[in-house]
Amino acid sequence: MTRVRFVPIVGAVVLTGLLLAGCGAVVDGQGTVGGSTAPTDFPSSSGASTPSTPGSSTSAPPTSAPTSGPSGASVDLTCPDVSFPNAALSFRCITTGMRFSVNPTFPTTMVKTVEAATGWSLDTGATAYLGSATSPPAISSDVRADMIESGSYGTSPSVHLDGAKYLTVDGHRAYLTTDTVTLSRTYAQSRGTKVRTEKRWLLVIAVGSRYTLWYASIPDLAKQLWSKVDGVISSIRVDA
Repeated sequence: MTRVRFVPIVGAVVLTGLLLAGCGAVVDGQGTVGGSTAPTDFPSSSGASTPSTPGSSTSAPPTSAPTSGPSGASVDLTCPDVSFPNAALSFRCITTGMRFSVNPTFPTTMVKTVEAATGWSLDTGATAYLGSATSPPAISSDVRADMIESGSYGTSPSVHLDGAKYLTVDGHRAYLTTDTVTLSRTYAQSRGTKVRTEKRWLLVIAVGSRYTLWYASIPDLAKQLWSKVDGVISSIRVDA
């Protein structure tokens, strides 16, 4: 995504704390779905599906040391496995060379620049949902729209929904949406980027009385990683 850029670790943690304190209605680093009852709008676990595209998680050498999150919990930024305690999730890095960053929709992310000239990055992250939507499909729509409206993919991109399904993630009911974002030709030319499309994966996971989110957004310049995403999803552990 175009707006994601590197933030030094110390500054990033401080900035993340500020974002968590002042983030809008869509997501936040720690929170619950309004009310104290567990989500009830997932279908029964019978017939639960798993990611359909074969993939494998990728090992990576350590890229950074663990640091402290805004809540005081340890945010383990050391690949190949990273932990986002405010989202109650840990998962495997999708590739080598990932680094910590922040963005408007997801306060805590791991990114890797794929186009040096423009700073365009692939990224993945996790956070808790604090918006007003109450069903997984509505939450997914809410968050994906926020990513577009925040300018993550430039001006006037188009979005094609590739698929949506319920599945189980580490024993928790979840809803996975995949889509393809196509950049505006005018915008791409004005930025001088070779990126034309970007694929997104968004998981909405029921964790106790709240929903938590995981996502990956990978441009076509790194399309060799698209087939790896299902392996990363399979590696997700819910730390609730």
